[in-house]
Amino acid sequence: MREKSIIKKNIMQYLDSKGISKYEFYQKTGVSNGVLSQGSGMSEENILRFLNYYDDISPEWLLTGKGSMVRRSNEDEALRLRITELEELNDLLRFKISVLEEAAERVKKEKKID
Repeated sequence: MREKSIIKKNIMQYLDSKGISKYEFYQKTGVSNGVLSQGSGMSEENILRFLNYYDDISPEWLLTGKGSMVRRSNEDEALRLRITELEELNDLLRFKISVLEEAAERVKKEKKID
């Protein structure tokens, strides 16, 4: 019996990590029932069905086993949003500091006049 392809092994690892049954996998992706149990490889069509449905998986990892199992795009987007928020907060704080510095200068000038 042939050993399963790296792609099938990686699909099984992904499904296990997500708690997804083979039955659910076949139902949701439209991949032919039993494909994961066969010793042969997978068709391009079935690989594309898998990647289209489970879009958080890294295609590089699926094909080679290298890199992270899941894409980092969701994390990257969250980080970009957080950076934008912090930049806006930083701008606001700089503005408030400049207003306070101006007020402090006015108070100093008033004290010298008196």
